[in-house]
Amino acid sequence: MTIKSQQSMISLHFEQEKTEEATHQAKRGIQTDFQKKRKFNPPINHNRAPAK
Repeated sequence: MTIKSQQSMISLHFEQEKTEEATHQAKRGIQTDFQKKRKFNPPINHNRAPAK
């Protein structure tokens, strides 16, 4: 294995870690957003007849 290919593999690994961390943060952000929304809006009861 040449030094150049080793370097490119290492940089690729770091890129992968960065994107994984970013997606993890994004998922966390979406989750907290969802929890905040749920606090303010009670879950919709679809079985209840619509109010007239």
